[in-house]
Amino acid sequence: RLRRAFWRWWRPVVTFAIPVVAAGMVSLWWNWARYGSIWDTGYVETETFSADWFFGLFGLTVGPARGILWYNPILLLAIPGALWFWRHQRRILLLSLALIVVYFAVYAKWYMWHGGYSWGPRFVVPMLPFLSLLAGPGWNALMSERVLSWFGFAAGVMLAIWSLLVQWLGLLAPYGLVQDRLATAVTPLFADVTFTDIQYSPLLLQWQAIRPDTIHLAWWRGDAWPDAVNWLALGMSLAGIAVGLLLLVQQVRSTRSDDREDRLRNWLYAAALTLITVALLTYYAGA
Repeated sequence: RLRRAFWRWWRPVVTFAIPVVAAGMVSLWWNWARYGSIWDTGYVETETFSADWFFGLFGLTVGPARGILWYNPILLLAIPGALWFWRHQRRILLLSLALIVVYFAVYAKWYMWHGGYSWGPRFVVPMLPFLSLLAGPGWNALMSERVLSWFGFAAGVMLAIWSLLVQWLGLLAPYGLVQDRLATAVTPLFADVTFTDIQYSPLLLQWQAIRPDTIHLAWWRGDAWPDAVNWLALGMSLAGIAVGLLLLVQQVRSTRSDDREDRLRNWLYAAALTLITVALLTYYAGA
């Protein structure tokens, strides 16, 4: 049985393993080139897994400063979504939960579990695809009005809007302004109280940091009014969004599963994004 399984699955396993092994080899080479040893990662001896484990778990999940559910409340739909996976795709659920639990458990123990100068819990970002996967059935149930009727639909929309607004809040102004303010108001730097007291939540303090002179986007400079808008950068960004939405709509409307058409769409999207990126880099090269 093992032999049959090996010959059946060796191609996808090898295909998956090749980039993983290649990335690991590049990382080891970088350690050797920069620090003189493949085992030296550049971290000092004081940087260890020495944090209070329960405090780290609290902070990464529901804490007011770095709790992932505050920064992505739509992930609450992963709870009902997990029930759907338990009934229909149990293996996928168990694998996803195993990865999520292990990842959170490991980084909760890291001495700087909060990620330092970062907007949200940056260390657990790699788990977002798995959490989003689990949230999918919950979202689908709310949008199809099978659950809680109009109230469920409204709740789903509100969670989505909240999640989007939080990302824009972190995007509009450099988060370092808030962290520098916290460092001045509360000592020592990254004191525990700044991760438990809601008055120090970046989600509240970031609003106070947003001013015309602190908004630095690729297409907007609030302190350069009336020439605040860079129309080329804005147009290129909107073009990338438009291309992505167009291909997404075509994919949703498609009634057939054609690998060639899927590959063509992917290549077109990649080509469009490449063209937009090259145009922006060329424009800003002399800036």
